[in-house]
Amino acid sequence: MTNSGGASKKIEINEVLRDDTTTEPLHMVVDDRLRWDNGQTIRIKFLNGSLELQDNVKRIIGVWQPHVNLAFKFVTDGDSDIRISFDRGLGSFSFIGKAAQGHDCTMNLFVTAYMHQQELEHQVLHEFGHALGCVHEHASPVCPIIWDTDKVYSHYDVRYGWGRDKVDRNVLQKAKPDTVRFSNFDPDSIMMYALKPDLTQNSFSTQDNPTLSKTDKKFISEVYPKLKGDQVSSPDPSDVPRYQAAYGLAEQVRS
Repeated sequence: MTNSGGASKKIEINEVLRDDTTTEPLHMVVDDRLRWDNGQTIRIKFLNGSLELQDNVKRIIGVWQPHVNLAFKFVTDGDSDIRISFDRGLGSFSFIGKAAQGHDCTMNLFVTAYMHQQELEHQVLHEFGHALGCVHEHASPVCPIIWDTDKVYSHYDVRYGWGRDKVDRNVLQKAKPDTVRFSNFDPDSIMMYALKPDLTQNSFSTQDNPTLSKTDKKFISEVYPKLKGDQVSSPDPSDVPRYQAAYGLAEQVRS
């Protein structure tokens, strides 16, 4: 586990999701080298925010609980694995799985206690999916979207101030099918961005999905399966630092 104190690396909001020189996946999938140990207790700490907001976020995070062989423990001091802030000056983002190690804040939620409950649930479930190791669904090797790239670059530049590199990393790039485990493409995934049809050449569109889809539940339960007897399913911890360097922030667009 990562200690919450000390001289940890500060967040740079423009960090990339991955090093573009690698072949690591950018997809709604859990890389076994970055997922948590199956059966692990994940210690979660809030860095700020009202008790009302924290309690609501706790309940929403609990939606993932029945589908994973992990325990979520909320702590107020000591060691922690996931550290959540509510900084309105930043967007919503999360580090991917164990790539969070060594960072003071591992997730930021651009939410308030007064926002519509459905939007709050969407934001929290999406970001906690990243914390479990999931990446964006529209990067699936089997994603059917045919992008109108010029319009995509313009849209994310005008609305969010994203440069082409960030758009490539978070929207356009697909994972290579031989590098990832992935489900059938799921437009209802909580990890899917809302997309307008005019950003694509084949009129593909999606809405913000309010909760976990059936595929999300099935997929994550296969990543963190409930085991029998003395079965063990854990990544080699020696792999983590090497793959941590290939991952940074996964960002969520603001609605």
